[in-house]
Amino acid sequence: YQAGEDLGTSPANVQFDAVNYDRDTAAVNWSIGSEQVGNVPPDSITLTTPADYRIYQRNGSNQASVTLSGVYSDEGAGAIEYRFAGGAWTTLVASPAGGVFSQAVTLSQGQGTLSVRLASDTAITDSAAFIGIGDIFLIAGQSNAEGRLTNDQTYFHASLKPVVYDEDDMAWRDCVDPTDNDSTDGSIWPLFATLLMADQSVPVGFITTAEGGTGITTDWKPTVTVGPKYTACLNRITAVGPNDIKAMILDQGETDATNSVSGSDYNTALDNLVANLQSASGITFPAIVDLVGYVSPAGTLDAIRDAQIDAWDDNPDIFPGANSITRAGLHWTTDNEAGTFAALLWVAVDEALYGGPSARGPRLVAATTTSGTSVVNLAFDRELLASDSAYTSTAFTVTNGAGTPRTVNSVTRVSSDDVQVTLSGPLDGASPTVTFGS
Repeated sequence: YQAGEDLGTSPANVQFDAVNYDRDTAAVNWSIGSEQVGNVPPDSITLTTPADYRIYQRNGSNQASVTLSGVYSDEGAGAIEYRFAGGAWTTLVASPAGGVFSQAVTLSQGQGTLSVRLASDTAITDSAAFIGIGDIFLIAGQSNAEGRLTNDQTYFHASLKPVVYDEDDMAWRDCVDPTDNDSTDGSIWPLFATLLMADQSVPVGFITTAEGGTGITTDWKPTVTVGPKYTACLNRITAVGPNDIKAMILDQGETDATNSVSGSDYNTALDNLVANLQSASGITFPAIVDLVGYVSPAGTLDAIRDAQIDAWDDNPDIFPGANSITRAGLHWTTDNEAGTFAALLWVAVDEALYGGPSARGPRLVAATTTSGTSVVNLAFDRELLASDSAYTSTAFTVTNGAGTPRTVNSVTRVSSDDVQVTLSGPLDGASPTVTFGS
């Protein structure tokens, strides 16, 4: 074998005594006598980013910019090509140089394998699996967001996988319980992902930062004495480096209620948390805030609930989440409760982010009666169902000022947003109470 070699001043012919092929490394070793003088590695390409399960937030055009980076070895390399989810091969870098490549491309929503190859030898490829263009949610709050279900939950979709950011491995992974590294229990996130993927036909990713027993006025405090959970949450966003976030989901309030935090202090803390996370991360995302459920001792529970509802109404970046008032205990624990929680959250998210139907029931804006009469008039904030069959007397409870229940004879829709409750007799005493539900 002979090879031309530039020795610095003039070309010369070098006589090689042997050419050895290494079967294990697929390398060619050239030698002169007993001295090995060179190793020519085989042509290769490696995709270093993105890694398996990486998800990117889609934009308003249902696309995302994704940077493909890696290394290659090919002395006579032509173009480097890529394809996504089985699509056509497309030029990534027309004239690569220096053995490295990094190029941004625009991918459409969906999930699949992202591959690169050498155009000069199309058999030389590398790929990353389950790369997704979909929706990313930041999960914050307390134990119910972290997960306290007795059983692990599973997701289902014919072609999509939800993913979760693993805080220990600092990488995206399959969304299997436990979805939060600080919990050994099941969570609703596989179930919530199933509902979202069925409706939107895109993959979903979760950045989990919740922790049980944490308060919004202490652990999640973003200013002055900065709380550890706020810092950890912001660090997680930075580590993930998302291009964007669809929304934050906050399920929290039990600790602040038992600590007797006032409604006004809670409302201010909630506004500050959202505003500071947006500012520090550089991402203006909406916040879906669940209505806090049962806790004992209750402390200022009603005031915390009022503060959350006020935030829904007066902060344009905060939207209603799951209504947890019907939760029997401190935690959602059973499989049935998991399904209820996931469904309650999904209808709220569907309305807030995807244009779904209203997830909030009609709200009472006024209740009036005339002393000594048997009629109570209820005014609501929106048009009600037209069918009188929906207005059953068993759904309404009326008590007089002394707390004594009064018999409800009938309930009738008298106009588009007004209901008339007729009692068996006059409503006596000051400050009567009307309770209703379905």
